Amino acid sequence: MSDLPLFPLHTVLFPHTPIQLHIFEDRYQRMIEMCLQEKRPFGVVLIRRGAEALGPLAEPCTVGCTADIIVTQPLGGGSMNLVALGGERFHIRSLDTQSHPYLTGRIEPYPWRMPVPGTLARRSEVLRSQVHRYLDFLVSQRGSDTITDAQKLPDDELIPHYHDPEAINIVVVGGETSPVWKTTDYACWGMAPVDYWRPGA
Repeated sequence: MSDLPLFPLHTVLFPHTPIQLHIFEDRYQRMIEMCLQEKRPFGVVLIRRGAEALGPLAEPCTVGCTADIIVTQPLGGGSMNLVALGGERFHIRSLDTQSHPYLTGRIEPYPWRMPVPGTLARRSEVLRSQVHRYLDFLVSQRGSDTITDAQKLPDDELIPHYHDPEAINIVVVGGETSPVWKTTDYACWGMAPVDYWRPGA
């Protein structure tokens, strides 16, 4: 296990996907500065209770994703924009709310459990077809200029499952996000947009 600075957000970061953040609070300015100096990642975790900014530290869900800072844009006064790339999933074993102005977590890796050979490929095809149908619908309703690279899904069998929920602006049926994100089963995640998710309104 290791210690990781945490950034609770009202969004989920997936492995291999980018996230853009505007850093303006002093506590997160200090956290990002430390990450840059020590060349280490931070962790993005979905907020269970609380606010992202300007309040008490939020209560996070227990599964998150590491984020490696790719580029920063200083804005003056310590504020900055940054782009980070999702790395590896982790599980929080304990939280430290006292040592720093931001959350830190004692974490351990939370890898996927590989499915039976061929299962992910079959379910990827089901997911791809549904995403393409949805994107075709968006094109017909909004015009092709509103859909760009979202229609060009990666060939890798796993990576589309990280990108597709983001591409189709999904929300979780019943308002519950944790069952899919917290699973360790590749095959279950491969069916997530079919079984658990629906396109956002």
